[in-house]
Amino acid sequence: MARIPLKQLLVDDPKKVLVLDGGQGTELENRGIKVANPVWSTIPFISESFWSDESSANRKIVKEMFNDFLAAGAEILMTITYQTSFKSVSENTPSKLWQHTIIF
Repeated sequence: MARIPLKQLLVDDPKKVLVLDGGQGTELENRGIKVANPVWSTIPFISESFWSDESSANRKIVKEMFNDFLAAGAEILMTITYQTSFKSVSENTPSKLWQHTIIF
């Protein structure tokens, strides 16, 4: 599926109703990821294995969740990291995950 900018979708068909994905936090919980944390739905992304291991459990869960949203008719997928900020991550995750971050 090609990525089409939202602006282009609206220009091409201004009366089209666009379908967003579903309740991601609930869906992550239903699939076994505990998001009860101040960084909430960022939890899958703060594990080093998420980024370094294509077969990580959290990575598979997130990918399957998005694929299921698409299969159900979603036309727009949102990121699930809106709770992410340097402050929230640095205060609520193990320091080894962010200790190399440089602030300018």
